[in-house]
Amino acid sequence: MRVDTELNIERIRHSSETMLSLYSPDTAVLPVPSCPAWTLRDLVLHLADVHHFWALTILEADPSKTLDFEAAYTEGDDIIAWARSCTDELVAALRAKPYDSPCQVWWAEPAIAGAVGEHQVYEAALHCWDAQGAVMTSPALDRDICLAGIPEWIAVRVPWMADIDLPLITFEATDAPGSWNLGGALNSSVTVRGTASDLYLYLNGRLEVSVLSLLGDVDSLEHLTARMEYLNG
Repeated sequence: MRVDTELNIERIRHSSETMLSLYSPDTAVLPVPSCPAWTLRDLVLHLADVHHFWALTILEADPSKTLDFEAAYTEGDDIIAWARSCTDELVAALRAKPYDSPCQVWWAEPAIAGAVGEHQVYEAALHCWDAQGAVMTSPALDRDICLAGIPEWIAVRVPWMADIDLPLITFEATDAPGSWNLGGALNSSVTVRGTASDLYLYLNGRLEVSVLSLLGDVDSLEHLTARMEYLNG
């Protein structure tokens, strides 16, 4: 479902600003439990680089051209000010180009600026959750973001699972109307139930499947779980 560009921008800014509110010289060196190789400083720099990269890609407006993803931060600059400037770049690019402007993406379709804006809502929300985990207990993700993010996750990654046989996996939200199917090659099925937040965090490798309620051929879910690191790499 298409989401309004201004709503996407509002959500991206909210997640980015929440993350930056956690950053200080004292917290910069804290490890991020859900991203074991990174400190909070690394995470802030990463999301800012992502915003900078996608801003340039949207403005390029060429689905056939892949830009190099390179760190844009200059050591010694104010990290918070620089990160905000990168988010400003992304916001300006999303406003400068029509929703359906052609754009290079790493998924199959749709290769348009609007799809990038929507995906950045999900990435910013996840990394904000990661950052919160470095300094406190991470709260649940926004339910509406997750209800849109679950089918987007499935659609984007289905081509990456073409070489494995999956049972029919049904994801069911317990806190809102919503269910989504994946797989079906195996003659078995499993239902995975949880809040929209927990389902989305599981799909993105942030939560173990043990926190969810499973019904059916539970063992067959291992086909997906074994591929999770690759799918979120």
